[in-house]
Amino acid sequence: MIIDSYQQITMTFSNDNKLLLITAVYARCNTLERLELWEQLEELTQGNLLPWVIGGDFNVILNEEEKLGGLDFTQHEAIDFASCISNCALSELKTTGSKFTWWNGRIEEACIFKRLNRVLVN
Repeated sequence: MIIDSYQQITMTFSNDNKLLLITAVYARCNTLERLELWEQLEELTQGNLLPWVIGGDFNVILNEEEKLGGLDFTQHEAIDFASCISNCALSELKTTGSKFTWWNGRIEEACIFKRLNRVLVN
């Protein structure tokens, strides 16, 4: 195990002498606390030559298309996350099915859908 924090756990896995870095994420809802996560991920990038898979609940969306319902999209949180993805040289794996991964459990006007979960690779 490399890092075990309250927002992520990172481990190396070996299979047939091939190493892989895997990070499981459960990001906090608070913007400032998520900044700590982005910093940790960027630190992991330094000197990492291994293939890297990062997946989980990042608790933030990248653009307004990743949200349906609720308050208007605000870009400041998305910018921090997008910067982290760029600084870590990550790409999002393509998925199938619904583009939304979270629902607030309410109906009609109070219903909100978001894409909070994703898998990123270097």
